[in-house]
Amino acid sequence: MTTKKQNILFVVCAYAFFWVWFLVAGILGVPPIIVILASTLGTFAPTFALLVLFKKLYPGWTIKQFYKNAFRERLNFKLLLVFTIVWLLIIVGMVSIGAFIKGVSFLSLFSFSFSGFAISLFSGDIGEESGWRGHLQPSVEKKHSVIKASLIVGIIWAFWHTPTWFATGFAGKDLILYILFDILDKMSLAMIIGICYSRCRNLIVPMWIHFISNMFINPVQGFFTDSNNFYFYYILILVEALAATFYIAWYKKINKKKIIAA
Repeated sequence: MTTKKQNILFVVCAYAFFWVWFLVAGILGVPPIIVILASTLGTFAPTFALLVLFKKLYPGWTIKQFYKNAFRERLNFKLLLVFTIVWLLIIVGMVSIGAFIKGVSFLSLFSFSFSGFAISLFSGDIGEESGWRGHLQPSVEKKHSVIKASLIVGIIWAFWHTPTWFATGFAGKDLILYILFDILDKMSLAMIIGICYSRCRNLIVPMWIHFISNMFINPVQGFFTDSNNFYFYYILILVEALAATFYIAWYKKINKKKIIAA
């Protein structure tokens, strides 16, 4: 079993790899496209940390065994479909309200970017989830409930994004507000991922949820990040947090039924 000390070492390495990579890319003053590529590669930091520390974290295991175990369970497609529909409805609903208030067409707020889609596909979901959910989540769950473990991993995951907060260009109260809502965003999504992952121990589950959450926001990112519309982004996160509470209630209801049945 992975010890608390080993998990702390994993988290420190994941933070160090990402923070140093991100800061170096920014300090060097390289072209924006290089910064984007560097940041995308930097999201693999949790996976790099896992691979570097693998023999300490999983003595006697091979990387092949780890991934075979991570993808062993049959996928629950209903679980994935429900989240996909829920997230799609949230995004479409928010954009529809925004279009109505601004008096513009719904489609005018969309701007699909293939590069953005590629980044959504190859960064957060594939880059991060081997470390955060493949390793850390199950390890923390050995001592804590799924809900508490998801909360712990969510906090760690949120603060791992610290360098990105100071790259937004915000300052003062705007920066503080953005940080608070970004933390809420990561913790809410971490809760949903943790609960769904507990229902289907296949690494595709957290990867898919992470991918969908990024991919659906990509075409309307310009709308949500516009300084005149930023309150829509904050409302979106509040709705996401509400969705997370429904997932928590659903999880507790299922567990209660199991206890009664036993």
